[in-house]
Amino acid sequence: MRHLKITYVCFALSVLCLLLISCKDDEDPYPAGKELVNYEMTLFRVEYGAPKPNPLPKDCIVYSEELGNCEVCDNNLSISFYYEGNLYPIGGLPIPEMRDWTMNKSSVQVLLSGKFYPCEDDEVRPDSGSKKDDYSASFYVSSITLK
Repeated sequence: MRHLKITYVCFALSVLCLLLISCKDDEDPYPAGKELVNYEMTLFRVEYGAPKPNPLPKDCIVYSEELGNCEVCDNNLSISFYYEGNLYPIGGLPIPEMRDWTMNKSSVQVLLSGKFYPCEDDEVRPDSGSKKDDYSASFYVSSITLK
C-alpha cells in the first residue's frame, strides 16, 4: 500500500511538472516579423560629444548629429534604436521632423509603428547588455508621430 502512495505522488508531481513546463511563456525571443503599432517610446536628442542618457530606457530612440561611431548614418546623424533593451538597426525615420520635435528639448514622447525584418547580412548584430546577442533583425518605421 505504501508503494502505491509513493507511485501516486510521483505521478502527480510528474503531471504538475508537465503542466508548469507547458504554461511557461513561449514568446519568441527573436523579433523578426513582430509589428509595433502606436508603440510609445522616448526620442532623445543628444548634443554632439555628450553621453547618452543614463540610465537609458529599455525602449527608446537616441540620435545625435555627430561624426563616426554611428549605427545608422544619414548626413552625420547617429541613430540608436533600443527595443526591450537591445539595439537594432533602424530605417525609415523622418529626420526633418525629428529635428523639429527636439529643437528646444532633449527628449519627446513619440508613437512608433513599424515592423522588424530579418537581416539579410549576418554581420549586422545588435549590441546588447543582455545575453541575447544573436538577434538578426532590423526595424523599419512605417510611421512616427509626436505624442
